[in-house]
Amino acid sequence: MKLTDLKIVDRLERTDNYITKKWKAEKAFRYVIEFNDHKFVESSAFIHYDNSDKILDLTIEISTMYGCPLRCKFCDTNKINSVKYLNSNEIVLQVQKTLMESNLNPLDFIDFRISYLAIGENSLIPDEIIESSQLLKKLFSHVLFNLSTVAADISAINKWSNAHLALRTLQISILHYDIVEIKKIIPNIKKFEIDKLINCLISFNKENPNTKIRFNYVLIENYNDSIGYLNKLVEILKPLKSIVYFRISILNETEGTKQYYLNQVTKEKTELIVKTLIENDYNAYIFGTFINQRISCGQFIGKYDKYCK
Repeated sequence: MKLTDLKIVDRLERTDNYITKKWKAEKAFRYVIEFNDHKFVESSAFIHYDNSDKILDLTIEISTMYGCPLRCKFCDTNKINSVKYLNSNEIVLQVQKTLMESNLNPLDFIDFRISYLAIGENSLIPDEIIESSQLLKKLFSHVLFNLSTVAADISAINKWSNAHLALRTLQISILHYDIVEIKKIIPNIKKFEIDKLINCLISFNKENPNTKIRFNYVLIENYNDSIGYLNKLVEILKPLKSIVYFRISILNETEGTKQYYLNQVTKEKTELIVKTLIENDYNAYIFGTFINQRISCGQFIGKYDKYCK
């Protein structure tokens, strides 16, 4: 497959303000890309700014799958009925296409990042992640990677650890410590063993001390927002206290959240959860916006039934 085999079928350009740790505004160039086998993915280019409008970084966010087998109830990727795993060449071409369409040159940015954070569960294709990141590192020598997973297959983290990828951040999206509760939101996840994950992350940190390990804690009202539950979670994760930090993500409204009655937690409760984590000696911050920005994973592609076959 060649770059000319990829077609942009829709695009969106906008700037949003966020509650987050470092950057405060994000200029987004978002695309729906069609491959020559008529499968569609989302990709984005983000320029991040601080309070004084200084550019902080360029981040390309890519999908690794058409559809996703896990079918998280809050994600509009749910609307895509079939699943196709992208190979390393398709992932690299997606990055190149996104840069070309956005008219952005990574050499113009001191901090250039590629994030495996869009559609797809990366732990199911660990070898493609390794190979594509190695190819991209050859193309862009100063790039660092952000890699996200729900740890559907914990062994993938060991593979990535042994590969010593140029990872800036390893993000584990965590909803709950109990697999029965997790399945209420991620119905197709087969297993989640918190003890094994803890040991795996301790080993990962030893092998890759320069990679930040982050828990993406997606808050859902009356599901994982009680202080009692949070206290139990932080006690379970106590062995990781010195090596992980929490990103408390505000739930964005999607067709999925409306269908399954998944509601955003209030600003006051979200701030209390961050305060509780900090009091327990964890590094934590809020990420997102309490305004529905309609730009979460799967949401751009999900609004078009013609892409969700």
